[in-house]
Amino acid sequence: KTTMDPAFFEVPSQSQVVARTAVLVGLHPDEATGAICESAVKHGKPFAVVPCCVFSDMFPERTIENRQVRTHDDICAWIKTLAPGVGSAFLGFAGKNRVVFLTKEINL
Repeated sequence: KTTMDPAFFEVPSQSQVVARTAVLVGLHPDEATGAICESAVKHGKPFAVVPCCVFSDMFPERTIENRQVRTHDDICAWIKTLAPGVGSAFLGFAGKNRVVFLTKEINL
């Protein structure tokens, strides 16, 4: 069993895939949401995620405004803190439909 967490992208084979990838995308990626965004930022890649569940108990280190990320609005706001230029928009379907994205490659 493989868990997609930030360490997943540090394995040489996965890291090489990210390096060759144009954009990282996750549609309701559950607990992989943070790993997708953090890895994209680390590798200077654009990303787009449509977060669904927050998994606050699994990721107590995620905070926004000095409090733990617990709501959908919180996770969207937390993702926006990962890099300058992260934006969000609403997609044209019902349910959790906010996409949080970075559209350009970055050099941190």
